Amino acid sequence: MLSKNSISYLPGLILSILLVLFISFLLYKLAFFQNPKNIFTSYSPYVIHLLKFTLFQATISTLLSLFFGILLSWSMFHFRTFPFRDTLVSLFSSALVLPSIVVILGIISVFGKHGWFNELLWTLFDKNPSGYIYGLGGILFAHVYFNASYASRVFYDAFHSIPIQRYKVAKTLGLSIWQRFYYIEFSNLKPFIFGLSSTIFLLCFSSFIIILVLGGSPAYNTLEVAIYEALKFDFDIPLSIKLSFLQIFTSLIILFFISRGYSTNEISLEHYKKVNWIETKKELVLHGIIIIIFSLLFLTPLISVVTDGLKADFSKLFEEIGFINAFKTSLYIAFLSTFFTLLLSLILSFSKSSLMQKKQVIYNIFEKIITLSSSIYLIVPSIVLGVGFFLLSRNISLSLHLIALIALIFANTLLSLPFAFNTLYPQIFIISKKYNKITKSLNINFFSRIFYIYIPNLKAQIIYITALSFSFSLGDLSIIALFGDKDMATLPWYLYEKMGSYRTNDAAGIALVLLSLVLSLFMITLKVSHVKDK
Repeated sequence: MLSKNSISYLPGLILSILLVLFISFLLYKLAFFQNPKNIFTSYSPYVIHLLKFTLFQATISTLLSLFFGILLSWSMFHFRTFPFRDTLVSLFSSALVLPSIVVILGIISVFGKHGWFNELLWTLFDKNPSGYIYGLGGILFAHVYFNASYASRVFYDAFHSIPIQRYKVAKTLGLSIWQRFYYIEFSNLKPFIFGLSSTIFLLCFSSFIIILVLGGSPAYNTLEVAIYEALKFDFDIPLSIKLSFLQIFTSLIILFFISRGYSTNEISLEHYKKVNWIETKKELVLHGIIIIIFSLLFLTPLISVVTDGLKADFSKLFEEIGFINAFKTSLYIAFLSTFFTLLLSLILSFSKSSLMQKKQVIYNIFEKIITLSSSIYLIVPSIVLGVGFFLLSRNISLSLHLIALIALIFANTLLSLPFAFNTLYPQIFIISKKYNKITKSLNINFFSRIFYIYIPNLKAQIIYITALSFSFSLGDLSIIALFGDKDMATLPWYLYEKMGSYRTNDAAGIALVLLSLVLSLFMITLKVSHVKDK
């Protein structure tokens, strides 16, 4: 219960149980659409191939993302005078929220058959390897593009959290940069590697639009894409259900074995003083080359989106009823998804913070339930939720478009929830421990604590989560792929339709609008919330 001067864990626990029960109900609808025994019957060679390839591409994508993320953050940390370093760090931070379909369009524009890079190769060497961007190569490149950039930002903070005393010891011992990295820095990255590996792996495992566009053929399909194709094109509901449960069970097994995460005790909340370590000219050249190569690979697709988008006829595009409706629908869904993400993440974070201060075993179980509910999207991806909502729509009298809107808002909220929860909870826990005694001694009530202590101290995190959730929702193209049509569309789906109908100028214009919305929102947020790198 809510006492006068304590925050109860019950609201978050009740919310978590309701969330798990609703997801379980959707899965129940999936399981009992047909004889449940059929779900566990022998799988065809094609399904086995899907599972093997899904696991393979996710494993390789994760390893490459971690390797390049560490490499980039290492160079960014040590080359402190590199021009526009802080701007680049902010741009790499935005990788996670960039709309996948927009970046893919940029990647194709740069590395596709008639892209910038191939035209350059043709001019210089009279060669044009046009097919490499489709298939496994394109999938890995796109996954690394998003996840290595995201990982580099996390590892960049990890480098800053290394105590300066360790660097002084390394300098005294005369360690080389490689010895310094192995003995001093890598040990500090390990807790982050465990947490990131599970998150990145599950994101790649449930990747959808990247595989759909860059896969190139059924040979490179994953479970997620196969579920979509079975329902959307073949209307093979039994197969989509079987694949959905295969995806869920595999995700659960993966999460059980590799999800470690890192605790708040392992991460410093402040940057240490600048390390007095003078890099040699050769070392600076090495760092500079690494930063330049990564920056070019990251920026050229975005620059291509801008240059191609500027060629669009915006006066005509902005008058299209389809564009106007898609724009309104995207904003409507993004606003509601952001509101629910903030609400749920705050409730869950407050409840977990309350439970973490209790010692009994039962409270530890409650805390695990709350943590599980916050990460449920990693276990049950949106395309599987979409199948569940689709089957649910067959048994209730609501219109399919209304069901689709509810499904989109629900899925987008779950998509943002793990990031919002992991951003809010550590700060709420620290605030609780810091002010708990004084609030009790002054007999400050619950609402006063929320408005006068927590909200002012959480302002930066709330602003950041708002931008993150809004950006995620604007760029999502998962459930809408199941429900989307000419009467029900978001900006990403409208862009995908334009690409499919070869209206490249219109597609480029929509991509520029989406990119401008997301990047401007995210960059302004970094300024307002004072998230600066020193």
